[in-house]
Amino acid sequence: SPGVTLSAAKRRLELGESGHQYLAEGLKTPKGKGRAATRSPDSPKKKTRYDTSLGLLTKKFIQLLSQSPDGVLDLNRAAEVLKVQKRRIYDITNVLEGISDLFDAYDLEKLPSLVDEFIYS
Repeated sequence: SPGVTLSAAKRRLELGESGHQYLAEGLKTPKGKGRAATRSPDSPKKKTRYDTSLGLLTKKFIQLLSQSPDGVLDLNRAAEVLKVQKRRIYDITNVLEGISDLFDAYDLEKLPSLVDEFIYS
């Protein structure tokens, strides 16, 4: 807006006596698998949180990968099939990279349970 200078728009964050230290208590991810959300009968086309969860999308991605004869999956095609934005595919690949040391590349059967363990622990 006219008349407002850059210095006038600056704000200082006052942290008080505690400084910038934060307590980690209460910030941990809860243990357990949680509950699967159900669709309400009056909105069958609306996606639930579970439908778009990283765990479920990763499992579907693994199914696509296991159907590929050469083990290669086009990420653009995967985004289309899973009906997600491409950045969500990168989230999925990050999960798989994170657990890659826990499984043998040829043992895709164990992967879904490892995904659950990795995401929900």
